[in-house]
Amino acid sequence: MVRFLNYIFTCLIIFSTYSNYSIAQENNNSLSFNKINVSGKLNVRLEKSNSNYISVKSKEIDIKNIKYHVKNNTLTIRTIKLSNKQKGDVTIGFKNITSINVSSGASLYNYGTITTNYLRITGKLGCEIDLLIKTDTTDIKVTQGAFIRLRGSSNHLNVKTSLSGDLRADELQNKTAIVKLSGGSAFINTSNFLDANVKNGATLKLKKQPQKIKKKTSLNGTISSLDKL
Repeated sequence: MVRFLNYIFTCLIIFSTYSNYSIAQENNNSLSFNKINVSGKLNVRLEKSNSNYISVKSKEIDIKNIKYHVKNNTLTIRTIKLSNKQKGDVTIGFKNITSINVSSGASLYNYGTITTNYLRITGKLGCEIDLLIKTDTTDIKVTQGAFIRLRGSSNHLNVKTSLSGDLRADELQNKTAIVKLSGGSAFINTSNFLDANVKNGATLKLKKQPQKIKKKTSLNGTISSLDKL
């Protein structure tokens, strides 16, 4: 009898847990954009596609609290009225993309490789970005506690970090880089030429020593190379 009552009690707990679990979804495949702005409590997945689209899903929250619109070729997505523990899930399909801007605790990653001549990536306000890319030139700005991880290849990098921004790009092969760190940290993998200015306690780590390097440090900024340690 006791074992039977325990079984019933367990079933009630499971039913109570999953009775509050629901998924709502909204799809839109009539969008025209090549830039993306994301902010708020969102997990965003980017997918290379033959058409631009957005798919919004949510668990235990109303998808009306996930807002998006397109203006000047920019898709903007944000959240409203979500608790600290709630996050919406968004999948974005794109034909071409030139700019990614993520902030306010959002997380963004991609499936497959983003291939383009030029890509600008900006992370701020505690966001997380994890991307596999293949570009000719990549501009990167990371600030205010954001974290960006990049893999793949880019011929040229322009990097700026500040205010505890963290760039992890040691798996991103690049030939030349211009790096300006006024706070935070960066870890890069440059083979041919590096121009680095590091200050205000920022740290720059090199996976290997490039063939040519021009460097300047001030106000406790540091530059180090793994193959020199």
